[in-house]
Amino acid sequence: TLAREGVAVLPPLLPLRYMSRAASFVAGVSAAMAYADELEPILDAEQALRHRIALRIAQERAEPDAQAPLEPDMCAADEAIEAWGEEAQDEHDDRAFRPLTPLQQLLTEHRAICERIEDIRDRRLS
Repeated sequence: TLAREGVAVLPPLLPLRYMSRAASFVAGVSAAMAYADELEPILDAEQALRHRIALRIAQERAEPDAQAPLEPDMCAADEAIEAWGEEAQDEHDDRAFRPLTPLQQLLTEHRAICERIEDIRDRRLS
């Protein structure tokens, strides 16, 4: 009746039976295309590695029940991470011919993750 009165009537884009399928498809695409920051999983990995370093320090101290790092262990881990990062490159090169201890291996992995985080942040700034 509206068409007879001169009002333009547009047909629906999709028949009603397809609307629910289209809505679920759009919702699926939206969920799949949700923004994911590439830095978040790397930051999570850095924190997990930091906890592993603290646990390793607790184990090396022969602390009983070293299942979860305590505050002193986390502080010791932060100090070890800082010291490892500040150590001269020559000292790291000297160790290339000697096997690393488990703690040194964790510290090396942590340093690599930190460098990756810095690279991503530098790219964002440029």
